[in-house]
Amino acid sequence: MGRFRWFSPHCWSRCISYIEQCLIHTWLSNPACDGSRSSLTKVCARIFVDVNGFKKPNITGKDILVIHLVDQGIKPGGTQGDGYSCTTTSDGWGCAAAYLLDNQ
Repeated sequence: MGRFRWFSPHCWSRCISYIEQCLIHTWLSNPACDGSRSSLTKVCARIFVDVNGFKKPNITGKDILVIHLVDQGIKPGGTQGDGYSCTTTSDGWGCAAAYLLDNQ
């Protein structure tokens, strides 16, 4: 699992929405939904969620997860074809699917 260090502090104020103590950042791939992530296609956006806000641990795969917004709905990070995985040696971006599907 990796520490989330994607954004500089000044970006947080412009990029993040606060909803009930969760931090949400939306990364638009393309409004036409023709973006991709590995072999996952028709990606409109990726949504990064810190489920407990600024509280620790702020580690991807533990409290920071990714969700893909695709033209037919949503797919959690780690879904087939997105190139993410959830293992002790991965960066943690694939753990959203593991939590939902494996009930971890």
